[in-house]
Amino acid sequence: MTWRRYASLPILWLYLGPPILRPVSERGAMESLAGVFDAWNIFRLAWWMLFALIALASIYQHRQHVREFIRTMPQLVLWVFVWVSSLIVSSAFSPAPLFTLANAGLMLMLVVAGFDLGLRIFARTVDLETVLRGLYVVSVGLLAMIVVNIFLDPGSLLGVRGLGFRIGGGFIGDTALLASVVIFLSLYFLMRARGSKAVWYAIATIASLAILVMTRTRTAYIGLALGGGLFAFQWLLLVAPRARAIALGAILIAAGLVPPAIVAADALTGTSSINQMAQYLVRDATTVATASGRTTITAIVIEQVASQPWGLGYSAGPRLLLQSSYSELGEHGVHAERIGNAHNTFLEMLGGSGVLGLFAYLAFLTWVALNMLRVSDRGMLPVRALFIYVVVAGLTSSNGVLPFFQASVLTWFVLGAVAGANGVLHAMPSRAPRAVPRPPALEMVR
Repeated sequence: MTWRRYASLPILWLYLGPPILRPVSERGAMESLAGVFDAWNIFRLAWWMLFALIALASIYQHRQHVREFIRTMPQLVLWVFVWVSSLIVSSAFSPAPLFTLANAGLMLMLVVAGFDLGLRIFARTVDLETVLRGLYVVSVGLLAMIVVNIFLDPGSLLGVRGLGFRIGGGFIGDTALLASVVIFLSLYFLMRARGSKAVWYAIATIASLAILVMTRTRTAYIGLALGGGLFAFQWLLLVAPRARAIALGAILIAAGLVPPAIVAADALTGTSSINQMAQYLVRDATTVATASGRTTITAIVIEQVASQPWGLGYSAGPRLLLQSSYSELGEHGVHAERIGNAHNTFLEMLGGSGVLGLFAYLAFLTWVALNMLRVSDRGMLPVRALFIYVVVAGLTSSNGVLPFFQASVLTWFVLGAVAGANGVLHAMPSRAPRAVPRPPALEMVR
């Protein structure tokens, strides 16, 4: 059955977990550096180790394809190796070497899970369509739980303190990310669905869009706009010319009706929606970044890396640096216990593993970007959109390069999917059935 195929993918279990219903922890950003852990930390570490071992077992099971798979992506293997090595080596400069090594090990587990995904697609034991459907099922389930939490608040209903959900973070998942994943995949499946299934995908798209709007997250809006724009462009190239003309006409008509509708609504309510939206998206962005301390964080990390280009120690270095600079950040309203990272994926890499780590990270992202455009598989439509969303989201969040976050798992999900599909593309000539020479005896009979 299809669900058994994607349920056997370790990377989807890492995307799902650590499991939901995470207890509220009183630990601050510095507790882990001091070696203070609780049962939850041990449990989620065991969760990742379990599925990393399952991924290794799967790689061993497909070992006859490993060498051929690696040959289709030597540059990617090289830069991923350099990147992981930079994380490990940075422990030599880390204020908490064991913490840095542990986090580097967790990211290595994620790399293994991503490699396993790509290898399975390459070996054709699972197809990209099944993989995307698995990601869709998990994302819809998590997003539904978030909606249930918003309206029902299960923790309060159960009368249990310490059991709750944080809408924007680690208890269920990143709401904006999950909503974007559901939107892109719903649109993809909607393209190919008929009847009641098409209605379901349309409803899922609209509902997820409404949830995304309620998150009030600028980077999510920008990521959705860019990813959605690329998705629409690719879709228009695939459809028949008549359908393309109808779709373009509908888009132009809808775009033309939006401004009059907004003006009419503003006239009835006495508001100015366009000005408010422009202020929210543009004029307030710098103010909010300054008020939250993010511009100060950027200046502090860059200044420190300028004098120590080899890095401060993956994960631990930026955390300790920002904690030690709390007096400066505190003037901008940032609370000490909330400063756990650089709030920027690329800045986190630069501060943690130095210039080499950031360069290697950008190198393999570039490989993914170039090769996902070369693969003509329709399943690449949502994958490309998700890649753009992950990159844009990384501008205001470090979660893309830190363990236990769905953004980092999604990054390696995309990388594994692209690597696998690209491997299939490059291996197709060598996998074509060869002509079997006819035995001489048969030729003589003929």
